[in-house]
Amino acid sequence: MFTNIFYNPAEKRLRSGWRVLVFTSLILISGTALNSISVSSLYFTIGLAVLVLFSLWIAAKYLDCRPFHEFGFSLSADWFHDLSAGVVIAAISMGVIYIILYYSEWIITTHSSFFISTELLNYFIFMIAVSIWEEGFFRSYLIPNLKEGVHVSWISKKWAIIIAVFLSSFIFSLGHAANPGASYLSTFNIFVAGAVLAYPFIVTGSMGLSVGLHFSWNYFQSTVFGLPVSGTHFSPSFLQSDVIGTELFTGGEFGPEGGIIGFIGLIVMIIFTHIYVILWKRRLQNRF
Repeated sequence: MFTNIFYNPAEKRLRSGWRVLVFTSLILISGTALNSISVSSLYFTIGLAVLVLFSLWIAAKYLDCRPFHEFGFSLSADWFHDLSAGVVIAAISMGVIYIILYYSEWIITTHSSFFISTELLNYFIFMIAVSIWEEGFFRSYLIPNLKEGVHVSWISKKWAIIIAVFLSSFIFSLGHAANPGASYLSTFNIFVAGAVLAYPFIVTGSMGLSVGLHFSWNYFQSTVFGLPVSGTHFSPSFLQSDVIGTELFTGGEFGPEGGIIGFIGLIVMIIFTHIYVILWKRRLQNRF
């Protein structure tokens, strides 16, 4: 009986809660070791993305005992098509946010210079790495394992998925709750963002859309439109924008995710994501 608390003899693997604990510990220990090397934030984030992908491979082989592709990552043309679609969708969503803020005169664009520099390329790589490690951990690993953990006899498969998305999104939002300028509204919006990013993974089984959406939202928000991203300012950027409108709507120093405008952008993003899924992903894999 004591063994059964930790191990599922029918599945011949650790129970889901312990798998999550082991995987999280592996990421934390590896990340701490990487941080101790005192590398730049760019190289640290790249290293973290590599660590998460490698940890997913280790988990697939020895911890979860499932095919690696079930975590939603692959090198297929279809995966990169999803990735590209996610980039376009999030760019449009962030464009809507910028247009509303600009024509409402809640931001002032004080500088515009469409040039390519080493810093802008570094931000591009940085945002890709952030999207890979965050999606790899919060969506790719947590959701299927949390779903399996709560899918007991009196909880249906549908509700198990809902609970898993709720828990992963809650953890995701807590991870941003201590950022500069954070508020109850920003934490709520990040929670909603977690659910929005989980949706394409749930219905297609692919992380392509999720990674593309996450990367593009951050990159266009920061490097293209010059707005803060979760309390962090990036400079240089193609446009330099100063937020002057009410914080409740604009998000203030936290960025659009901290205001009502961020919620509007997320609604736009989920609508376009759903349209893409319906039109281009007709044969859904019903991953969960």
